[in-house]
Amino acid sequence: MGFLEMVDEPDPAELAALEDHEASWRAVAPERREARRQAALVASYAREDARRKAAEDERIRAANAAYEKQQAERAVDPATCDLIRCGKLGIADDFVRAHWPACLGDGATKLGADRWRVPFGGSFVVMRLDGKRIEAKPFGALKLETLYAEITQRAIELNSLAREASRRALIESMRFEVDTAPPSYLVDKLIGAGMITLLVGKKGKGKSTVAESIVQSVVLGRPWLGRPVKQCSVICVQLEMNEPLEKMFSDKIARGQGIDPRDLIDKRLKYKYRLRLDDRESVAQFEHIIAESEPGLVVIDSLFRAANASSENDNAIMGALMDVLVRLKEDHGVAFLVLVHANADGQVRGATAIAAACDNELLLDRASSKLDATITIRPDKQRLRCDPVRMRFADRVADDAMVPELVVENAKRPTIAAAVRDLATYVRDHGPIGINALAEAGEFGTNKTKIGELLRDAEAAGLVEQDERKKWRAVATTEDD
Repeated sequence: MGFLEMVDEPDPAELAALEDHEASWRAVAPERREARRQAALVASYAREDARRKAAEDERIRAANAAYEKQQAERAVDPATCDLIRCGKLGIADDFVRAHWPACLGDGATKLGADRWRVPFGGSFVVMRLDGKRIEAKPFGALKLETLYAEITQRAIELNSLAREASRRALIESMRFEVDTAPPSYLVDKLIGAGMITLLVGKKGKGKSTVAESIVQSVVLGRPWLGRPVKQCSVICVQLEMNEPLEKMFSDKIARGQGIDPRDLIDKRLKYKYRLRLDDRESVAQFEHIIAESEPGLVVIDSLFRAANASSENDNAIMGALMDVLVRLKEDHGVAFLVLVHANADGQVRGATAIAAACDNELLLDRASSKLDATITIRPDKQRLRCDPVRMRFADRVADDAMVPELVVENAKRPTIAAAVRDLATYVRDHGPIGINALAEAGEFGTNKTKIGELLRDAEAAGLVEQDERKKWRAVATTEDD
């Protein structure tokens, strides 16, 4: 029998099992690589935090050791100062020798490099400082003992005063300083200088439009919707639009605000690199540009484009990314306006660490998808007072411009659509009630987005409001005007 005839045919079941195993391994390999990369990123940030903490601990330890050494050098041992032997006083501490004239008293007169004339007992005694020993002539044992006792007492008192002054200086350096100056804003009662502000809204609600109109007002020092601004240069990190679309978008808003787009060239700075907050090289390049250009404000549109979208719910990873912005804010004194997508409830989408790291959080919503619909900006988290804004963008067709306008409440309520009035009545009768419950009731359809728009219209009309549990309740009657 030949060799080829002795080889058995492969089992089809075994081949199929091997192929399934290889296919499953290939399917999970990218996930495993991504998991390892995320774990390595978290470990890298942890090592960096540990290194910085160790360096700070070493700095504090060295400062404490230096302070203790300084205090030890200044201290005077009374027993050492009281050694009087045959007219000689052993001075072992640098403090006494450094303050020797003060220890001798007000009437002491310097005779030479190391000789002093000291008034004592109606006469004078000549004293000589030699190395670490002090000698006095003439050697009248009783008188010299009294003289040295006086000098020793002065030294102890001076050292006590010096130690007290050093203690007070240390306490003064640790005292909490209360800044009585008024808070500083880039946009009055909206965006704080040197702070991280989140602008939170759902897709298509106008976050980028509002941010661009603010940027143009800040770089030119022009009031934004009547609010004073602090003029400064701005870096725009636009990750949602390509450059031609961003330019067209910016020009439309500039025309709507009566601004020549050419006036923005040197002040509205375009960040031309891909920003990744989870990449050290990208962050280093970003920090270098901030340090060189010294902007007062950096706008990031949007946060999730600057991070790994698959990690937006991971508190450890998103917290580390927000720490990058916090460090840049503290090191360079720059403010950040970060655009963030909202969840179904209108809050920050993703990890809670995002909102925890910011200073102010502004929730943005538009009454409908129309361009000129009312936009409401209301503060949620506030470390600095922020006042709500009601505005809209009018579409000026003549020159293809978007004109920002404040929405002023009229004395008389506008006519309310029948569907909005019916919804407000239902909320009054069944509230507080959530969107899910309204959809399940089916009175106004089951589309939550449509119901949400009706609720926002009712809120704008002053008929309903949200409570702290995000439930809707009535605040006014639904009678006809």
